[in-house]
Parts: sequence; structure tokens; C-alpha cells
Amino acid sequence: MSERTIGVASARERAEGWVRNVWASIAWDRAEDHHPLGERLEGHIALAPLPVAASLPREAIDIHAGRAVVHVPSWLGWRELPVELGESDEHLVEVRGVGPGVVVRLR
Repeated sequence: MSERTIGVASARERAEGWVRNVWASIAWDRAEDHHPLGERLEGHIALAPLPVAASLPREAIDIHAGRAVVHVPSWLGWRELPVELGESDEHLVEVRGVGPGVVVRLR
């Protein structure tokens, strides 16, 4: 993932999936710490890693006819195996439909 900045006007529009709107309750300790209502603040939120059953590098997943597939070995070479995609980050994608130890081809 990379950082993404959105303006006030575009914050009201639909954004990419990993940009989330949140509300935060903040207790200010000093009077000079108060910010006017509506002032924009920047925050950084670190989420705990999400445990998943199986994840693959993005390079292992292809989209064919609108469905996600991976290529697995078969006696004829490689065959497409349909998978369901879940959460992802900049390197890995959660996949359902691939068992443990299955070999997949990278692009």
C-alpha cells in the first residue's frame, strides 16, 4: 500500500477500498490543544495482521473471463483453478480454493 491523500471535496466521494472513513473521540489535555470544529487532522492507524488460511503473491493470480484463477500443475502441463479472493496488501492476496502445499505458477 502507499499513502493516499484526498481533499475535502473528494472525501465525500467513493474512495478506494483501503481508504476508510472513521470517527475518533479525542480528549484534549490543554486548552491550546483544541482544534476548531471541522478542522482536518491527519491520523495513522496500524491494524493487526489478519490471519488467513492461504495467501499467494499477486503474480500468481490471473483474471480470466471475470473470474480469479491460479495455474496448478496437471498431467498436460498447467490447468486453471478457480479461486475466491479475500483481503490483500501490496504483496499478498488471501485466496480460498487452494489447499496447503499446492504448487502454483507465477507470471
